[in-house]
Amino acid sequence: MLMTKKLAIFLFLVASACTTAAPTKGIIAKNPAPTIAPPNQEAALVRNLLITLQRRSIAQGVEFCGFVGTDRTGRLVLSEPVRGDQASCRPRAPQNIQIITASYHTHGGYSPDYLGELPSPEDVAGDREMGINGYVSTPGGRFWFIDSAAGQLMQICGFGCLPNDARFQRGGDGPIAASYSFATLIRRHAG
Repeated sequence: MLMTKKLAIFLFLVASACTTAAPTKGIIAKNPAPTIAPPNQEAALVRNLLITLQRRSIAQGVEFCGFVGTDRTGRLVLSEPVRGDQASCRPRAPQNIQIITASYHTHGGYSPDYLGELPSPEDVAGDREMGINGYVSTPGGRFWFIDSAAGQLMQICGFGCLPNDARFQRGGDGPIAASYSFATLIRRHAG
């Protein structure tokens, strides 16, 4: 099922203030089929961006975010990253993306007061409402994939696979599983 950009924006804003704000003006979001694993080319493109973006995010203590999708020729592309604040980020409508397939964002620098090693329920809700998947990097250097249609999230790679915050306290967020269902994630964040 395809969504218009305006509907996607409305649904996202209602669902979440964290990860991404949906685009406007002619761009459609793709309602993905369950994949359980991220698309290889898409995940590699996002990971390459996050290797650089993660350093800025940690140094500035803020989130950065954007979208991935295809342009008018069908080529896989990323939107320009947008700087958010310590716990949220709203990207601008991407001018270079025709079909949005996923969001991406960083979780900024390490804080002992924030469960930053997992995507948040708000991250997941925003992607689900838009009908797209998502990618999240954490202060510990983890790289997560959110499979909206399957209701699952999984670590593409674990601790230290992306640049990590030197202040990060491994184990400070408790044990981190390799994957979670959305329901399990919500319970984990609730304590």
